[in-house]
Amino acid sequence: MALTDLQKIRVEVQDIDPSLPFLPDETYEYLLAKNNNSVRRASLDAARLILYQLSMRSTSELVDCLSVTGGHKAAEQYRLALQQYIRDPALNPLFTSVQGYAGGI
Repeated sequence: MALTDLQKIRVEVQDIDPSLPFLPDETYEYLLAKNNNSVRRASLDAARLILYQLSMRSTSELVDCLSVTGGHKAAEQYRLALQQYIRDPALNPLFTSVQGYAGGI
């Protein structure tokens, strides 16, 4: 089964838990539209948004009847992985869209 662009972005940023997603589908659709359906650029924007959300969350959270506590090390590792993903020079749109020009040769 082929993945949709929205699913590809979720896989790129590992927002794949259906019970507690970081971002709703509407946000991913907006990011795709904003980035002209580029999965790579939309996933970088999604990673940034998730980092912003993580920075605003406390260490414990109550969602419905589910209490999310601890897991600080896992959240920290996920944050570091997202930062590494964002900083990857292979994903930088500046470097991927540059074309050479040698005028007057």
